[in-house]
Amino acid sequence: MNKIVAWVCAALFTAGSVNASAADAKPDRVLVTEAFHSLLYLPVYVAKHQGLFEKNQIDVTSIRSAGSGPTALAAVLSGEAQFSVHGPEHVGFAQQKGGKAKVVSAVANSAPVWIVAKPDFKFTSPADLKGKRVVVGLAPGTSNTLLLRLLGQTGLNPKTDVAINEVQNGSELGPLLAGRADAAVVYEPQADQDVGQGLKVI
Repeated sequence: MNKIVAWVCAALFTAGSVNASAADAKPDRVLVTEAFHSLLYLPVYVAKHQGLFEKNQIDVTSIRSAGSGPTALAAVLSGEAQFSVHGPEHVGFAQQKGGKAKVVSAVANSAPVWIVAKPDFKFTSPADLKGKRVVVGLAPGTSNTLLLRLLGQTGLNPKTDVAINEVQNGSELGPLLAGRADAAVVYEPQADQDVGQGLKVI
């Protein structure tokens, strides 16, 4: 692959195969699958809208939401899509099972998730999550992986010290607002929406 546009998204690109040289008159036709439609991937949408891919002889025929990272990556592994956008953990899991995908670009230089709670949640450090109910997206998504890492670094056991409730990405706010969780791990624009509904980022 010798034509790569700088896809500066807030996740990670996984590449299948695209075969053409920069001198080819015919642009590469590319299908991109994304874990879910999100502001994290805004630069991809802007690049398509502004014609940046076209200028680099890449015809992005579609950017399609797959619903999850593993599903987006599965489209690349099956040859249906040439690129997928999601968290890095999915590539590692796929490679462990013999999947032939590779990381093209790390595109987030910080954790793209936030933990939100109601205003009365007393929080001074991650250790305050002990004994709490935390809702998070389904494993092995980035929000889930980063929560487990945070708990591990804090010395908390995710099986005994924290009650973790996994839900479909994008629906984390419901259990928190309904009182069935003390905190939620969310992406943008959820974090801003949550703050707009009186919650706080902890």
